[in-house]
Amino acid sequence: MKSIYRTKSWAHGDTFAMKIENVDKEYDGRYIILIKCYYKKYEKNKKGNYPMFRAKITKDKVLPTTKEEIDKLEFIKTRLLDQNMRFLPFDGSISDEEHIKRVSKIKIYPDEYGYLYLNIFRIFFRKIRPSLIYLGNFNIKPPEKEYLPYSFDGRDHNIEMFELTEEFPKELIKAYKDYNLKQSEAYKKEEIESNKRMANSFLEVNKFVDNFINNMN
Repeated sequence: MKSIYRTKSWAHGDTFAMKIENVDKEYDGRYIILIKCYYKKYEKNKKGNYPMFRAKITKDKVLPTTKEEIDKLEFIKTRLLDQNMRFLPFDGSISDEEHIKRVSKIKIYPDEYGYLYLNIFRIFFRKIRPSLIYLGNFNIKPPEKEYLPYSFDGRDHNIEMFELTEEFPKELIKAYKDYNLKQSEAYKKEEIESNKRMANSFLEVNKFVDNFINNMN
């Protein structure tokens, strides 16, 4: 049996279950399924033990034990961003034009609101952690329309970081409600317009600052 406490020994595909307790009557008794994943482009120069995961949630209180059962479950979307925010921050080692060209090569699947969704996230471990149940190592099908951010020098901007404490299940359930069930304020018309303006503004400011610094050198 793999130790749930020796996180450095965890491999791509290692799958764990966490029972939801004292979070929400609608979700208590169900399970969050944590699936360890590894992407080399995000690990270059990575310091610290912050393993990357995707999460799924069960529809009922039955613990899945096979790949087939886990594949049928819904992935939890952990972050939302306007599609123009994917260009930030700029890679200072190349020109803005080259940076935009590289990022634009990444296939995206914006929804009807112009949003992209991330499923991958990192976990920061402390000594106190919720109980995890090791289910096995499975080749779980990844999400079909997941956004995987552009990375330079191993930096994974836009990827969410969670701390594995008693609050972790609550944070994932909130993300599920916000983005899977679309209960977030981000889906209101005024918020959609505001997010688009903010993304475009950040993009222009970042390009201006980057050009200014390059001209100073």
